[in-house]
Amino acid sequence: LTARTVSDVVFEMVPTAIPAWLARSLHIETDVYNQTMSAHAPPPLRVLGQSYFLSASVRAMGISQTLMGLASKLVYFAEEGSGQVFSVDKRLLDPRRPVKVEATHREEGLMQYSEHLPMGFNQFSLTHGHNVALVSKVVSFPSRLESTCHVVVLGLDMLYHRMQPSASFDTLNEDFSHAFLVLTITALAVGSVVTGRMAKRADLKVKWR
Repeated sequence: LTARTVSDVVFEMVPTAIPAWLARSLHIETDVYNQTMSAHAPPPLRVLGQSYFLSASVRAMGISQTLMGLASKLVYFAEEGSGQVFSVDKRLLDPRRPVKVEATHREEGLMQYSEHLPMGFNQFSLTHGHNVALVSKVVSFPSRLESTCHVVVLGLDMLYHRMQPSASFDTLNEDFSHAFLVLTITALAVGSVVTGRMAKRADLKVKWR
């Protein structure tokens, strides 16, 4: 907290053998990223960091946890005073975000760097306008589905929310027609049997000629 401005600083450790485009963007003069290395002698780590300005003070933070860690990551922020809890895409907190986006950055899914971290009602609210008093911790734990995780906000009040960071990619919609699926499979099976017999009869006629 400096001069009434709240900032969030993100650090990540990456190996020295980094891609060429990242080395150029960080002004690192190195050529080790094209070399073959042994797992018994890993390269030294390099720390990358970026800072972001927040629009409000943060009382607690948390991060989504899924079963296999394949789904996108969400970072949860509990605002000081308002009692609101918002989720922010972890990609917005990636310290590799470039100032100028190039084609290689788009392949990595990196977004252009902005010093302001959007947090507020333009982000998804776990509390849906309700206040959670004196938030002390935001805890996430996985469910049996990779797409879904559980989030519990602890404080003077307690809030539970079920989150899907990457949408429901491993579940069927509630309005999914199971009867239509069974009918389609049955029709395909019958069609396969009928066309198979027709092909055999046509082949037999050709042989009798």
